[in-house]
Amino acid sequence: MSDRALFSRKEAAAYVGVSLSTLDVITARGLVRVRRIGRRVLIHHAELDRFVRADHPRIWPEKQKNQTIRPRQDKFGKHSTVESTFLNG
Repeated sequence: MSDRALFSRKEAAAYVGVSLSTLDVITARGLVRVRRIGRRVLIHHAELDRFVRADHPRIWPEKQKNQTIRPRQDKFGKHSTVESTFLNG
């Protein structure tokens, strides 16, 4: 248990023992709820403790054979900068 109520993403990843990208997948899947204060993304220590106590056999989805990754497009049909970099490079 921690004395602090809220952790930043980086602190939360270190507390749980996972990378930042894995923490992002965990929060995106709704396994851990986040709180937003302005631009900051904070995670309550009770959420992290609850996540650590539960079993999670697979966090990252398995890649299917012959799976094609298609980037999302915005409403104007353009790819975001990150997706364009992925496609072009």
